[in-house]
Amino acid sequence: PVSLDTTNESVVVTAPAWTVRANSTGGELTIDRPRQAVHLDTRRVLVVLILDRAVPITAISTDAPVELRLIGSVPITLDVAAIEGLISADAFGLTPERTRDEQRLEHQFGEAARVSIRNTRGPIVLASGK
Repeated sequence: PVSLDTTNESVVVTAPAWTVRANSTGGELTIDRPRQAVHLDTRRVLVVLILDRAVPITAISTDAPVELRLIGSVPITLDVAAIEGLISADAFGLTPERTRDEQRLEHQFGEAARVSIRNTRGPIVLASGK
């Protein structure tokens, strides 16, 4: 597996063939076209996930944006929640459910893999294309 433990760094991991695990504080982290599962625990890190195929993702973040970009048709089940933050899914015509201080979005593009993203005090953006 690829294991990252970073502080205030800018890291890009491109097409990793192995599972990616990252614990990061500050900086930026891009996982571009992973081939296996991704597990992220980040604080104050701009996270960009770029998918061109279905892989399971669990991303927990606080205090910074998380962006998920889908290239083409990616058969994932999406489970996204932002606490004290916003979810933007306009690129797919999706609208999150809103409760008191939480937004949640569940959508099935397919069933090949589950993508679960949680963010506290930061936005989650779902985008199309690279």
